[in-house]
Amino acid sequence: MTSQQNQEEIIYRLASAEDFQTLAEMYRLLDRAYRVSGYTFPDVEHVGDKWLDTFRRTIGRFSIIYIAEHHGEIIGFSTARIKRVP
Repeated sequence: MTSQQNQEEIIYRLASAEDFQTLAEMYRLLDRAYRVSGYTFPDVEHVGDKWLDTFRRTIGRFSIIYIAEHHGEIIGFSTARIKRVP
């Protein structure tokens, strides 16, 4: 299979509210991986939900979350946020 054929199987789209629980779990796993690598921020209970809450109120205005899907399964995400600094 060529790389172009593999790429065509991956769909990128804006995240929707139905994706939020999966995204929170993915962030929890990312947080755990950081800690294995020496990440030293305080341990936060329900870190995935709290991370997602920082985006939830600004999605569609000042922030976006894109997800990558392969055969209907979320396999990755990307976030962007605009913040005004005085």
